[in-house]
Amino acid sequence: METSLILGLVGGLVVAGFAAFAALRSTEDELEYEEGVDGPIVKARKAKSSFLAKLGLGPKKRADSLVGKRSEKAAGWRKDIEEACEATGLIKAEAVSWIAPLIIEGHKRGHDDHAIASKISGWGNPLEEDEKSNIGVRVDAKLGREYFDCLTRKGRRRPLAAAFFVVQRATHAHSQSERLKTFEADESIEAVEIVATEGALTCLAAQDIDGEIFELQKVPPLPLRSCDAETCRCVYQAVSD
Repeated sequence: METSLILGLVGGLVVAGFAAFAALRSTEDELEYEEGVDGPIVKARKAKSSFLAKLGLGPKKRADSLVGKRSEKAAGWRKDIEEACEATGLIKAEAVSWIAPLIIEGHKRGHDDHAIASKISGWGNPLEEDEKSNIGVRVDAKLGREYFDCLTRKGRRRPLAAAFFVVQRATHAHSQSERLKTFEADESIEAVEIVATEGALTCLAAQDIDGEIFELQKVPPLPLRSCDAETCRCVYQAVSD
């Protein structure tokens, strides 16, 4: 009798320990991609539900929440990338489908704008040396055919720089959007000012609104739509009571 009781208790502890370990394996939706013929093939891993979640007892809602937040963030990134392509006029809109995963994953891995741009500009089969010479690019430059085919006429005039300008603009837009969200969450901040780089680097659009104070709900997104600078340096600055 005592032996059965002890074995029952040990078995219960083992099951409880396994369940606790499984419950800790809460998951996030992790973005993956692999190289394909026409660009990156995106693979979104499904959130791995814990053992308890599968039984309807675990933190499934938490996993769903994590996936939702990741999806929302990816959608925000994609919007910024689409606007960067359109505003710069360097890369065709249809390229966003494969550029976006590279930018999102690059930042997730901690890569800087130059490294991400290099990954994009080298995407696809490499151009031959004579092809690079014909378009005025050094023969040792890494330039992919799939990327080059996605460049607009304007982008092909500066093929190596085009990717960086798009990545930088999208990155800056995303960082300022996140900065604005932190201001909105702070009850002491009711307005913001757009601070621009002084001197020759200041774009005409920024000069037009120099010194203006905006309500949080009415502040224009950065980079400004008519920004004519190659790399935007404008930032939001909080105006407290």
